[in-house]
Amino acid sequence: MKRKGFAEIAAVTGVLLFYLLADLAGITTCPFRLFFGLSCAGCGMSRAWHMVLAGDPAGAFSVHPLFLMPLAAAVLVPARRHIPDRLFRALSGAGIVLMLGVWLFRLAGGKSGIVYFRPEEGLVFRILFRLRELVLHGRPVL
Repeated sequence: MKRKGFAEIAAVTGVLLFYLLADLAGITTCPFRLFFGLSCAGCGMSRAWHMVLAGDPAGAFSVHPLFLMPLAAAVLVPARRHIPDRLFRALSGAGIVLMLGVWLFRLAGGKSGIVYFRPEEGLVFRILFRLRELVLHGRPVL
């Protein structure tokens, strides 16, 4: 017999464990930003929630206009079996499109200081650059 919800609990536990280990290792930035030098679609949400808790919802909206999305997902995902499958997929798809749209808009604007595109600062770029130098010049660049 398959236990319902075990995969979701395991996934959430894995993510929390990852962030705990990253915090213990001193990695305090977004892992997406760390690896790729690119802000993720959720960049600024933690700051936005800190602002909400401090009583500044307008400031929270300016930091990330979709800061309420995790709250909506926290309600929607557990209620999934009570929602028609087509509606759940439509709401999930709309949420994804909205997040991607806002992310691309914020990346294109570039004025917030929160969302940026600097691939040369990402771990993947730095590793690829060093490998390229090793192949082309026979020595790594330090």
